[in-house]
Amino acid sequence: MSADNRTLFLVYNRISGRSGLLGRRAGQVRAVVNWFARRGWAVEPHALPRAHWDGAAGTVIPPVLPAFDANKYRAVIAAGGDGTIHWVANALLSRGVDLPLAVLPWGTSNDYAANLNIWAHQPLEKLLDNILNALTAGRFVYFDVGEAGDRYFINLLGFGLLTNVAYEVHPRYKNTLGRLAYILHAVSNLNSYRPFELTIATPEGERREKLLLVLVQNGVAGGGFKRIAPRASCCDGLFDVVGFRAVPWLKMWSLVRLVLAGKQVEDPAVVYFQADRLELAADRLLATTMDGERGPDLPLAVTVHPRRLRLLLPVGD
Repeated sequence: MSADNRTLFLVYNRISGRSGLLGRRAGQVRAVVNWFARRGWAVEPHALPRAHWDGAAGTVIPPVLPAFDANKYRAVIAAGGDGTIHWVANALLSRGVDLPLAVLPWGTSNDYAANLNIWAHQPLEKLLDNILNALTAGRFVYFDVGEAGDRYFINLLGFGLLTNVAYEVHPRYKNTLGRLAYILHAVSNLNSYRPFELTIATPEGERREKLLLVLVQNGVAGGGFKRIAPRASCCDGLFDVVGFRAVPWLKMWSLVRLVLAGKQVEDPAVVYFQADRLELAADRLLATTMDGERGPDLPLAVTVHPRRLRLLLPVGD
């Protein structure tokens, strides 16, 4: 890839975030193309097809991104939420493409963007200016990715209470309510949800826990919460595993407040540890979510691949 290359491959989600809900995505894509064109760059936009769950096969049919010649592009831009970045990253990694990946936070919670200090409330022009500055400065870093089943995940693998909101709740409600959709879904299912017994094997040994929710985190933010794994780093070669035990109703609300403040780690209702490999098995069938997309069922072996995905980091505020 030559430094003179001024063509970008843009993958965008038509329906993610509030602008997708309101039908404004086409206008945003045109604005991106025109902004870069005025600065001498070409952008090739491609809408991300939707993934589909094949119940008979018990697996996700992933969206197929168009084949492309990596030498033709300077970078790839993923415009959407965590699910969009998930599928773009999987396409790059599975094809062995080492182009830098830039992120436009057009999703609901934008957790991965938050881990990169990219904020959805910033004006589009500011976000694009940061991408262009990073491109011209060559400012990028290789981030860890996780692998489970036959897929990679960039930020989190979760299962139990709350995690299935990502694919059970209609996008309209997630886009409108954001993080509140996750909390309301969890509270509405709390009475009927039974804790599961989880066996966790790591290189250090095996442990058993009775839990309501588990998040295997690569970054600090996850599930719409900006500090769900406050000790995590995207570049340390380790997962941060966060588990929540069953608690009484009154304790649940105080725990939610701790989570919102990122102060839940020392609470006795929380299991928190780090590992680079995990073997997870539960006492019943549990589906997982990977970056907000439907993932494989337990049992699973989960592995971290240190510094595998090249991310552009914003230059500027």
